[in-house]
Amino acid sequence: KEYVKAKPINEGYSDDIKYIVWLHDKKYLLRLSNKNDLEKKKWEYKLLKSYKKINIPKVYACGVVDEYSYIIYDYIEGENAKIGVKKLTQDKQYEMGVLAGKMLCEFHKESSDEKIDYKNRFKEKLELIKNKNIEIPYLERMCKLFYDYIDLDDSNPVYCHGDYHTANMIVSKDLLYAIDFNRIKTASL
Repeated sequence: KEYVKAKPINEGYSDDIKYIVWLHDKKYLLRLSNKNDLEKKKWEYKLLKSYKKINIPKVYACGVVDEYSYIIYDYIEGENAKIGVKKLTQDKQYEMGVLAGKMLCEFHKESSDEKIDYKNRFKEKLELIKNKNIEIPYLERMCKLFYDYIDLDDSNPVYCHGDYHTANMIVSKDLLYAIDFNRIKTASL
């Protein structure tokens, strides 16, 4: 209610509505989603608050207003890494790549809150592929490898960003920040 001004952000492919909001000489990112997404946003908020070793925007609040669920982050000044990294020296580009890898490792810390039946999920996807007559080269060989050598029953689910690429990163000074967490989920390595 006390914001000074707000500016819409029209980038990205999600259905979320995003704004840069100025409040007391500071910028925030306000991300609005469907009200029905509140539980997912609460989970995202809690997870992001737990990360200490990843360069991500600080998350402040999560809740519901009118017909929207919302989440509020720090707004990171900088340039989209898809463009910004190309402007750096090769040594700096390499450093940013190493940093992106370290952040990815942190995202993939173990999660004990959910077990996923990947064998069943694989079977469902395979049936979908077959029912839609989608041709995938070497599909039978891939399936044989999956069934012969991969036992996912004992794997530990991990958190997965879900959309981790340079367009969802910001280069700010000498740091790289991961952004856009609306596809974060639990997956298995």
